[in-house]
Amino acid sequence: KNNPDAAEAAYEQAIAAGPPAAALGYEGLAALAERNHQNPKTFFDSAIKAGSHSAPVYVGAAEGLDASQALPLLKRAEQINPRWAEPVFREAELAPEPAEKLDLLKKATQPNPRGTQYWIDLAELQTNLGQAAAAQSSWARAEDSAATPAERDKLHQQHVDSEQERLDAEENAAKRERDAAHQADQQAQQAEANRIRAAEERA
Repeated sequence: KNNPDAAEAAYEQAIAAGPPAAALGYEGLAALAERNHQNPKTFFDSAIKAGSHSAPVYVGAAEGLDASQALPLLKRAEQINPRWAEPVFREAELAPEPAEKLDLLKKATQPNPRGTQYWIDLAELQTNLGQAAAAQSSWARAEDSAATPAERDKLHQQHVDSEQERLDAEENAAKRERDAAHQADQQAQQAEANRIRAAEERA
């Protein structure tokens, strides 16, 4: 049976021993804090200062920071473990430009093709960028990655709803264009009528 007190004492002992053991000690305390639903942030930060080589530590330390502070930590996590998609996905969430976000989301799906949320976010972004065919493919991959039939059905419905929203948005945009063109035509006709009337009054 796990003994949290004994584990904590062992981690404290590792910290007292100094680097490189200290980093492992702080990582252990961070894991205990998470297990106890406490904030592990200070332990993550301390582990990094002690020279941690754990990608999850850098991802954890980046949590809640603004992009300028979080991105270097996420890129370091990506360097430590290139086969872990989560740092790249977090980078995508912080990317300011849609094109950069798109590239990062595609990159995140490569090491983890079963990452359902990655495919959902990619599909939604592709939809917003007007890449309907690519979005359809990403939705299919999201449904394929579902862990259970119930989750697959839920994702399929989400896909259907998303597609309906896209079609509605396209129809609304087309209607606005038609209305604007109609209004411009009416204004041009009215202006021409006013010009003719003014000319007739001067005659």
